[in-house]
Amino acid sequence: MEFISKIKNNPHPNDLGYDEVINLKQEERAIWYEGKSDKIQLFYLETRGKKAANNEAFRNSDDYFWAVVSKELDAKCTHSGLANAAIDTLINITGTPEILITKKVFDIGTKQYKETEEIELKDLLDKIIDENNFMTLLTQDQEPYMLAIGDGAYFINYDKTISDYPIIEFLDGRNVEFERKANRITAIIGRKYYTHKDENYMLVDRRSTEIFIDDNGKTQRKSLIENNLYKLENNNSNKVLKEVPLNEIPQTTALKPKIYFKNINKILAEPCIYKLDKSTQRGKSVLDSKLDLLDDLDQNLSQSSITTRLSTPVEYVPNGLVEYDREGNPKEIQRYDRRYIKLPSDFNSATGIENTKIETTQPLLNFQQYNDASLEIIHNFLTGLLSPSTLGLDLARKDNATAQREKEKVTLVTRDYLVSIQTQILKRLFEKVIKFYFAINKDQELSNLDYKITINYPEYANPSFENKLSYLTPAFASGGMSAKQYVNELWGDSLSEEEKEEEIKILEEGKEAYIPASEEVYEPFMI
Repeated sequence: MEFISKIKNNPHPNDLGYDEVINLKQEERAIWYEGKSDKIQLFYLETRGKKAANNEAFRNSDDYFWAVVSKELDAKCTHSGLANAAIDTLINITGTPEILITKKVFDIGTKQYKETEEIELKDLLDKIIDENNFMTLLTQDQEPYMLAIGDGAYFINYDKTISDYPIIEFLDGRNVEFERKANRITAIIGRKYYTHKDENYMLVDRRSTEIFIDDNGKTQRKSLIENNLYKLENNNSNKVLKEVPLNEIPQTTALKPKIYFKNINKILAEPCIYKLDKSTQRGKSVLDSKLDLLDDLDQNLSQSSITTRLSTPVEYVPNGLVEYDREGNPKEIQRYDRRYIKLPSDFNSATGIENTKIETTQPLLNFQQYNDASLEIIHNFLTGLLSPSTLGLDLARKDNATAQREKEKVTLVTRDYLVSIQTQILKRLFEKVIKFYFAINKDQELSNLDYKITINYPEYANPSFENKLSYLTPAFASGGMSAKQYVNELWGDSLSEEEKEEEIKILEEGKEAYIPASEEVYEPFMI
């Protein structure tokens, strides 16, 4: 019997609305990033049945340390938190960007578009960023979960009961689906879950565009938002009972089944994809191929922890020297406080002479092997992601300047790639946000204009301004570098294009006016 999904536009042969294998792998990576040992253990305990049903996709992880130890009731495990530390450190060194905006206006005189800065426009952008607490959303939600899971999407909404400005929300890849055509994303679908009167519901929010013909007979593209609400089984959030009207629960009453924006020709959501995995057409997590190492590290640390516990000193105390409590009972030996063990009076006395000597023993265990193994695993995990020195680790045991610069190269490459990805994401997002603001305020003229968003991230591990001057100025003065290259290298993104042009003009004029002393021409009467 052919399966008929209750969810619209569901390409999967189930009622989930997503690929179960991909979703489970995304959940696994999110759990590892969050770094809570109880959640990791619970995940491998509860997902055993789901993995068994998709054995080919999870064959290796069935033998993970966490998967095996989750079956044991009395096992103390140690989690490194390395995934969380690495991703958060990468985000911290990336920093928060400066977001600027200019408006493109057609100049009738030159018949060209020119960019103009307006205080009102910049104030509007700053207000939207502030209202959404966007920098927190960026650094604590979008960036970490995009890196850990691989993808996600920003959704642009409006709710006048909350704010007069557009609302920016981020959903990570576990609740986002992408529709593709000709290697392009044609629709972005988000899932949100609600509970009302002990009943569970799922809202499916689909963003796309449609083609229409305007009043002048010209073909245009308009943005479309589609909302569908589904009631779920209470004991199974993956089982859809039926579609219900949007006004069935208060959380979605204000929504409409379809909303069109004729003045916006783009999808009112922005995909956030770190690297594309061609096999799944989804984002690739930085933890892909790293989970095996993370599991090995936790196993190694847990074994080291057990070894530490076993190495606790033990005192063997004869009966006559045993400590008693106030009621006259011998004190019980504690689980960790193994200071003494009660022995018969003639213990270890071959002659029958009573032994009243207290003996202390401590096993000689090899801790160094665990330490060395942990450092090796950490080094392998960081390969291609971060330099060990970025996390404060001195794995190479080198402290000279050259070694430090070499160790930072991997970090610089990874950070630069993340900055380039984020720059494009934020540019497209805020271009849509500004147009959306004017569209909901029914300002057709401003919503039809094009806006340019500039994203400036702070520099990292780059030479200071004084250092740049020391090595750039001689190159420029000797003619080995043009004025344009000199200005670009010296000032970077801290100057606008207009300011750079002015600097170049001044430098070129000054260089032409300067004549070196060795080339001065002396008149005879001056001798």
